[in-house]
Amino acid sequence: MQNIIGKAVRPIESEAYEILRAIQAYEYSEKAILKNVQTFRCSEPDSLKYVLDNLADLVAKEVHGSGGYGMLVGPAANKNELKNFANKLRKNPSNYIAQPTLSLSTVPIFAKKGLAPRHDDLRPFVLVSPDGMNITPGGLTRSKDTESEWKSVLTTSGVRNGYDKKYDAYCASDAIDYLLRDTDNPSSVISSIENARTNARMVRTVLTTEVWEAVNETWMAFRKTLKTC
Repeated sequence: MQNIIGKAVRPIESEAYEILRAIQAYEYSEKAILKNVQTFRCSEPDSLKYVLDNLADLVAKEVHGSGGYGMLVGPAANKNELKNFANKLRKNPSNYIAQPTLSLSTVPIFAKKGLAPRHDDLRPFVLVSPDGMNITPGGLTRSKDTESEWKSVLTTSGVRNGYDKKYDAYCASDAIDYLLRDTDNPSSVISSIENARTNARMVRTVLTTEVWEAVNETWMAFRKTLKTC
C-alpha cells in the first residue's frame, strides 16, 4: 500500500479515508490527528436512513467517482433531482457516501465585471518552507508509468482535452511538463501563478505593498524553480 503525498490509495473518494481511520483505531488504539469531513457510508443502514432523511442538506457521491461526476449537491438540487437520487441510494446504497456541505475557502479573480470569488482546489505539487520551494515527487507519481495511468492523471485534473491536442501519447515526461510548466495549459502551475500575478496587477492600487510583493516574489520564485526542476 502506498500513501505518497498527493497519491490516492485507490480511487474511491472519501470512503477510503473512513475505512483507513477505522483500521487505525482498531490496530493501534489511536485516533487520527487530522480531522476529516464527517462521512456517511450509505452501505450502513443507520447512515443510509440519515442520508435519505437529510439529503437536501448533504452532498452525496459515488464511492468510485471523480471530477464531480455522479454526485448530488443537496442544497442546489430541485425536488425531482432529490427524488431520483434517493431512488439510486435505495437501489444501490453501497455505491454511495454522503457528507455535509462546507463553506470552502475562496480566492479573488478578475472577472468581466470586476473581482469575484472562486473556490480554491489545492493539491500538494509544490511545498513552500522557509528554506525554499520543493516539487514533491509524490504529487505526480504513479505506480506504473503506463499510458492508462497518466491518462487518468490528466483526466482527473480536467486537462486531458488540451493535452490530446498537443501530444499523441501519454507518458510521464510530457504529462508532468504539461501539468507543471506548459503555458499552453491554463491550469498548469506556472499559468495559475502568472494569472494570479496578472489579477493582482489589475487591482494593484487596492493591494498593500506587502501583498503585492508577496505575489510578485512567489511568481518569480516559481518561474525559477519550474525551469530547473
